[in-house]
Amino acid sequence: MTAYLHLPKMSGPSKGPDWKGWLPIASWSFGPAKRPAAATSGNRPAGSDFKEAIFSARAEDVPNAAVLFALAASGEPFDLAKLAVVPDAVGDWGSEYFFSDCVVTSASGLGRGDQPLLNFGLAFESFERREALRFR
Repeated sequence: MTAYLHLPKMSGPSKGPDWKGWLPIASWSFGPAKRPAAATSGNRPAGSDFKEAIFSARAEDVPNAAVLFALAASGEPFDLAKLAVVPDAVGDWGSEYFFSDCVVTSASGLGRGDQPLLNFGLAFESFERREALRFR
């Protein structure tokens, strides 16, 4: 399976018709609940409980990494992030995740031979998971 992430203000190299401009994700997992001090979105007060997802992307797949680091440093909130987990074969089932009330909590580079990774955390208030059938 392949995963793609869409974050506001970020663009990635994906050329697929359904994920054009999204970031290819090498791996991801859910992390512990956090209380990001800078996270305010809508009526949500600073310090509210958030959950976190941890992402890794190949550095070469994040052409505007400076924007990612700036989002982590600023704690600027945004309403929605999307993750598509796409199966390899047409006709197989994948998933779409919709994260709401988000903030990038951290970003760091990790040297790994000739394929360095960027790791970053995304805190969110809630998420919705939908099953999706790959049709092309």
